[in-house]
Amino acid sequence: MYEKIVQLKMIASDGKKYLTDCFATEDLLRVIQSIPSPRAEPFKVWLAKVGYERIEETDDPELVLNMLAEATTTEISKKKQPRGFDESRTIAREGGHVAGTARREIEQRTGEPVVSRKNAKRIAPKEKVKKHLRATGEGNDEPNPLAT
Repeated sequence: MYEKIVQLKMIASDGKKYLTDCFATEDLLRVIQSIPSPRAEPFKVWLAKVGYERIEETDDPELVLNMLAEATTTEISKKKQPRGFDESRTIAREGGHVAGTARREIEQRTGEPVVSRKNAKRIAPKEKVKKHLRATGEGNDEPNPLAT
């Protein structure tokens, strides 16, 4: 494992830069998993849980689209550097628009809604779920002609 260690200059609490041993994320996780101490077990369990949640997220298009909206908003915000709430809200809407466009494209190609009654209940407040279901006509026998 020693060959995987790199040294980077990091700023210490005294404000000076010192060479510090560093690992790539994957290598660091391997080191942690190899520690035989019982004191390391809670961290190992946490790592396994986080890894499992990440895998689940990639299996759920709704969560992936949410992550896309957040990542897009962050990148736009870094570029535009908004000042104040109104500019930040505009940028958040732009990020949401990107994810919305992706959602509509997925739905068009698969012929199925990304947001369903099942996953909408899990992720959204009850009022928003009802509003979405009314707008899309999902859960009714008749489709809503206004839904896009």
